[in-house]
Amino acid sequence: DEKRNPISELIPLYGSHNTSKRILNQVNWNSEVKDLIWTKIIENKITNQANLLAKLNKSEADMLYNYIRQIELGDISNREGHAAKVYFNSLFGNTFVRHSGDDINIALDYGYSILASSINKEISSNGCITQLGIKHKSEFNYFNLSYDIIEPFRTLVDNIVFKNLGNEFDKEFRYKLVGVVNTKIIMDGKSYYLTNAIQLYVKKILKALDEDEPDLVPYINIYGL
Repeated sequence: DEKRNPISELIPLYGSHNTSKRILNQVNWNSEVKDLIWTKIIENKITNQANLLAKLNKSEADMLYNYIRQIELGDISNREGHAAKVYFNSLFGNTFVRHSGDDINIALDYGYSILASSINKEISSNGCITQLGIKHKSEFNYFNLSYDIIEPFRTLVDNIVFKNLGNEFDKEFRYKLVGVVNTKIIMDGKSYYLTNAIQLYVKKILKALDEDEPDLVPYINIYGL
């Protein structure tokens, strides 16, 4: 679009041989299990945010670590939202407002769309649809499930944007964001390139939902920040 963000992508209609069965399972995912899985995802997301702030010697890291201890089932008290405000203001200044359309937000959205595209592909290849999410339920969002699963990975993009503050959002900047897929991270104690980690992470999240086993949800540790 005019801000150089991707506005479409190609996703196969038939991702696996039993797509209809997978979608039926998806429609009937247990709500209590979804709450447990969402809680784990948010704990992981805020932990990675706190770890990045700590790595940057930001004092606000301690506040985020406290938020992690305060998370309730399904994050009903919205620790995610409180953490996000502290986190983004610490990274980008107290005047920063998410979704305000400035260069920082454009860069963040561009990077997140790259992560989401990788996740969309894996959801589709596993026979599920991206519209039916765990927590996200917007009727206008084609990618509710993708934007549930993306949460622990967002810090990778945030870090790139932080390192390039003040730079024009040009081709070189975009290449750096595209290169996020070549980052190495730790998942459940093992090192993976991000593309492989997302592939395994999506499979395990879907299995946890299908089998009512929230303990199958992997832990993502952002590596090499």
